[in-house]
Amino acid sequence: MIEFKTIVIGTILLFIALVAGPYFAVQLDYLAPPIPLGWFKYFGVLLMLFGAPLAAYCSFLLLVPGKGHPAPYSSPDGMVVAGPYRYMRNPFILGWLLILWGEVIFLRSVPLLFYAVILSLCVHFWVMAFEEPSLEDRYRDEYKRYKALVPRWIPRFAKKIQ
Repeated sequence: MIEFKTIVIGTILLFIALVAGPYFAVQLDYLAPPIPLGWFKYFGVLLMLFGAPLAAYCSFLLLVPGKGHPAPYSSPDGMVVAGPYRYMRNPFILGWLLILWGEVIFLRSVPLLFYAVILSLCVHFWVMAFEEPSLEDRYRDEYKRYKALVPRWIPRFAKKIQ
């Protein structure tokens, strides 16, 4: 069973990344005019509407069948290679990055754009430097095979892993 503190810590981290961080970034909007996107700003809503259920479904897959959590301090008991994880290695993270980039596009905020770029780069390098090596240590050859077959960020639908 998932520990209550794991859920609380994960919720706090997501709140900071997707609500508090963007809120404080938008407070700096007076420094730059909005990005002129016209009707394209509504594409941001589509990104958020796609990212939220993707992240929620991936959380479910890690919580229920995997008996773990998306957070690195509470990894699933076994590797989860179901749903979106058959097509890409980080669909949960991609889901919340889509939410963040949807906020950037919809709000047309230059400070939020800088926040999103910095956070996206930090997440990418964290995945490469910490998450993937820890998964290799934990799941060994199973993860190495998965890593060789499944891309990190961009889904590959032609070739799914079983």
